[in-house]
Amino acid sequence: MSAIQRRDDWRPALHEAIEATRREPFQWGERDCALFAADCVKAMTGIDLGFGFRGSYDDAAGAAKALRRAGFSDLPDVVASFFEEIHPVRAGVGDIAAIETAEGWALGVYGGPRVTVLRPDGLGSVDRSMVTRAFRVP
Repeated sequence: MSAIQRRDDWRPALHEAIEATRREPFQWGERDCALFAADCVKAMTGIDLGFGFRGSYDDAAGAAKALRRAGFSDLPDVVASFFEEIHPVRAGVGDIAAIETAEGWALGVYGGPRVTVLRPDGLGSVDRSMVTRAFRVP
């Protein structure tokens, strides 16, 4: 695990990252679910976990290929390389959620009673019960 830590101003920074995403359309390799989670982590910690992935793919197949090139099997594998995995019911605001969907894994950010997610149709939320795996952002 890394020495990544949340900054003192992480709550307003997280809010601003989410609002900035609301203003921009979904775009593979620029603003997708994984890079949304990375943007939220960057806002809270100052560390960009999406560096090296941004702009390296432009569709779902390209995203999967970029993960494999980086040595990861799936999105939760990437997140687990940085953060401790916790039971989803123990996750708090700002922690990362991994949701298994019919199309594959998706990432979101816990926002309290719901998880904020970025889908092709824009920013939304899902119930916490949808989360398969969760990761603590220290």
